[in-house]
Amino acid sequence: MSGETESSVSGWTVDTLHDHLQRLLEERRVHFIEQITALDKRHEERFKAVEAMFRLGEKRFEERFEAQKEAVSNALIAADRAVGKAEVASEKRFDSVNEFRAALADQTARLMPRTESEARLSAMTEKLDSLVDRFNRSEGKGTGIATSWAIAVAVIGMALGIGGIILAITR
Repeated sequence: MSGETESSVSGWTVDTLHDHLQRLLEERRVHFIEQITALDKRHEERFKAVEAMFRLGEKRFEERFEAQKEAVSNALIAADRAVGKAEVASEKRFDSVNEFRAALADQTARLMPRTESEARLSAMTEKLDSLVDRFNRSEGKGTGIATSWAIAVAVIGMALGIGGIILAITR
């Protein structure tokens, strides 16, 4: 039995049903392939966009890396210059320090040690004290002799004056 009734004949047979289902399946298959192709295309576009963004990021990273590399290179050059200047300044400072040391060494060689200068000063003080004492004694002697002469002249003058008065009275 084909499932058909005499009053309504559909015209479907197993072969027509088979062909119909085959067409529907083929349409579905084509539809699914079109959807899959569209999805593949969308995914490909997204992948390409992500890949383009990745390449752009990679390019930016390389540019930043190159910029940093250049900045580090410039910093190293500047640091090298600064080290050179610091070395020159340090050499100048050490030269002046060495010059100062040489001046101190010369001064030390020329100057008399403290103990020696104190000994010489003490000896000179003793000699000066001795000379002052001698001078005071000789000045005292000179004053004594001068005073003695003055007294002698005064006595002689008085004696002559008294002798002259006596002569004048006696005469």
